[in-house]
Amino acid sequence: MRQNEFLVFFDEKTSESVLKIMKKFSEKFDGIVNLVYVKDIDYYPVEVLLEAEKSYDSLKKFGLKLAEDLAKKIRKLGFKQVHIDFCMGHRSEIEYMKNKNPDFIIDLRHS
Repeated sequence: MRQNEFLVFFDEKTSESVLKIMKKFSEKFDGIVNLVYVKDIDYYPVEVLLEAEKSYDSLKKFGLKLAEDLAKKIRKLGFKQVHIDFCMGHRSEIEYMKNKNPDFIIDLRHS
């Protein structure tokens, strides 16, 4: 099997789709999977951003828990290394992509 690096963006509505796609990839590829739970946000007035900041920790915990559960299932498919991360908003995910330079980018965000 050829080893590749996968960068997978997902949200709470698409985690099962990630599993289906990674199952297909596992038939021909091995490699490192970088799962990134993305919570897209738009820019709002300061008051709304301050309120969103208060709920950031709970959103992060939720996203990381979802990613951990998905990572366990992907490891069972044969991928030895699965890394997880969380990002909120569009700008941070672009920077993440630039720094990783993966072989495959799979963007399964619902939005």
